[in-house]
Amino acid sequence: MGIPFPSKEWMSAGMEAINSNAEYAESAKNWEGDFLLVIEPDEELQMKIEAAENDPELKKLKDSMLADLGFSEDDLQTTYAHLGLFHGKCTALNLLSESEKDNVEVAYKLKGPYASWEALVKGEIGVIAAVMQGKLELEGDMTQIVADADAAVKVMESLQKVETDFLS
Repeated sequence: MGIPFPSKEWMSAGMEAINSNAEYAESAKNWEGDFLLVIEPDEELQMKIEAAENDPELKKLKDSMLADLGFSEDDLQTTYAHLGLFHGKCTALNLLSESEKDNVEVAYKLKGPYASWEALVKGEIGVIAAVMQGKLELEGDMTQIVADADAAVKVMESLQKVETDFLS
């Protein structure tokens, strides 16, 4: 069984995966700039939460995920995470509360619905394609993103190595 996405445990495993990826470290040796990751609840997530009631394994996963995020089924909220990246190292990957997100200095914001994040973490779509297709929105200095696109790809490849459980 994998680690629920998104959860504190998943963030910790993700940070470890990024920092153990030598290809990422090399491709991002000049990278400076943190991200705010914004995971928005969507209709698909709501349907999966409702369907999880009929499956004991999914119900356990759902309950764990919601408890970790501090949400109830009736009060799904946007999830925020801080991804700190500096010269080939991941310096942070942690969940943030609504108020904490405003106190973190970031150069970029990557935002989208839960379904898009699930597809990204499963490797069904690449981060560049997700942005180009409008599945995720990216705010920040596009010059650096384009120049260091390989580093962005390597971060996501690292996160895709985390054994992850989704409500599906």
